[in-house]
Amino acid sequence: MTNTVYKFIVLVLFAMVAFGQAVTVTVEWDPASTTVDGEALEYVHCYKVFYGDTSGVYTDYVVVTNATSAEVELEYNKTHYFSVKTCTHDAESDYSEELVWMAPVMADKDADGLSDDWEMAYFGTLDAASGTSDYDHNGICDVTEFIAGTDPTDPLDSPALVSLGRGIVAFEARSAVGDGYENRARSYSLQYCEDLASGAWIPVFGMDQIDAEGQVVEYAVPEGGLHGFYRTQIQLN
Repeated sequence: MTNTVYKFIVLVLFAMVAFGQAVTVTVEWDPASTTVDGEALEYVHCYKVFYGDTSGVYTDYVVVTNATSAEVELEYNKTHYFSVKTCTHDAESDYSEELVWMAPVMADKDADGLSDDWEMAYFGTLDAASGTSDYDHNGICDVTEFIAGTDPTDPLDSPALVSLGRGIVAFEARSAVGDGYENRARSYSLQYCEDLASGAWIPVFGMDQIDAEGQVVEYAVPEGGLHGFYRTQIQLN
């Protein structure tokens, strides 16, 4: 099971962000082979992924076809329980073995997706910023600045890619330190797109999930290849 707390994409000075009070969790499983009566399961139609915050009591579920993984959004500060059923058109398996996952703890009294400690450190109040605000008016919302580790009060501080000359792309991999980042980690992935209109971004080989330790990461574009557009994906766990 893997989890993603926040994730956003930045292309030079352009950013897209998914944020809120939910943590996105990816659940993966192996298909069951028998029904609850012990009969063989053939021609699997779908899977039902059940989950809830009490063991054995599942208050929600999602239906998945043609895949053995699913993403669900869960609340912070809770323990969550999962179980999966494999289904054909007229039969289904028993519940799978239960999985247990504890969501990250983040103090967020005003439920805006920003750590209270981070807000108090920069603004001295919980009322100055929210998940959609842009305190320094630099075009980057405050929740994106929280994820990226930039200063939400400095309009010149932004998570942008930098060109160090012909064929060199670089970015600063800021470590997750300071107020609001206790027990958190930040990672960076570099992605490439030849044609922005296509929207087809692909990972750059060897530049995925780089642990941030405050270093400057450089990528030399190979001669004759991967000339186009680049962006970083920043993940805060």
